Amino acid sequence: MTLKAGLRAIRRRDLALIVAGGIAAGLLLAAIVAAAEPFPAFSLGPGQDSHAYWAAPPADPYAVPVMGTQDFYPYSPAFLQAIAPLTVSGWAAFSGLWVALLLVVLLVLTGPRLFVFGLLLSLPELWGGNVHLPLALAVAAGLRRPGAWAFVLLTKVTPGIGLLWFALRREWRALAVAVGTTAVIAGVSFVAQPAAWLDWGRLLVENVGVAGGQMSSGAAMGSIGVPFLVRLPAAIALIAWGARTDRPWLIPVAAMLAQPLVWFGGLTMLFGVVPYLRGASWARPPAAGPAQR
Repeated sequence: MTLKAGLRAIRRRDLALIVAGGIAAGLLLAAIVAAAEPFPAFSLGPGQDSHAYWAAPPADPYAVPVMGTQDFYPYSPAFLQAIAPLTVSGWAAFSGLWVALLLVVLLVLTGPRLFVFGLLLSLPELWGGNVHLPLALAVAAGLRRPGAWAFVLLTKVTPGIGLLWFALRREWRALAVAVGTTAVIAGVSFVAQPAAWLDWGRLLVENVGVAGGQMSSGAAMGSIGVPFLVRLPAAIALIAWGARTDRPWLIPVAAMLAQPLVWFGGLTMLFGVVPYLRGASWARPPAAGPAQR
């Protein structure tokens, strides 16, 4: 086979993968919208996580206070305020819009050639509609765009331990941007809904035992039963090693380990490693200048 013929075969294979990914994504989106109503609570139906974002009352988003309960909403008021334009639609429309957003995020993480494989591996996460893929994107983009860490800190919170990377490498400007962006967003959100922020603080404190590994058998279904207090030191050690040896791809791994509770779908945070491996320019850390060090 000549070189030209070989390159042509590679291009055909890439095109086939891209087309397959597009078709599979379209079928998945159609299936989720078709199965959305009536909402099948406590089932294997679609949207078991994302339904909580749609159903949370804007005036009292923490009315369901116990993790593991249907429509338990665990993130900051800022997240709910940000997606408010999507929640005014009906549930079927929201589920379709949310999954479409997740598919775009997955495409950005994997690139078009690997998208179909990413789709297969993240199928349960897409079906459930959690925020792990956007978290993976925020962590992967966070070295070049530190403000992206605001999404992490205002949703799952504890994966924000990845900011230790900046502290250990004395990249103070990037750390200040990450913290400052989060503070500004949180401040604006707090002014709009101060009571909701106080409720969120109480909710996090009341559910801290879940992160520590104190779960009922029902709540434990679908989760990896390694206690948070075991996973957190491992995450810190990975970040320290990565910062010392210049391995930024370890940050998504550490952030995944540092989740309050690692559901099986939470493993999709590891897709944050893919942009580093495929050399995506937006995920490469900027050259550290004298002002950062």
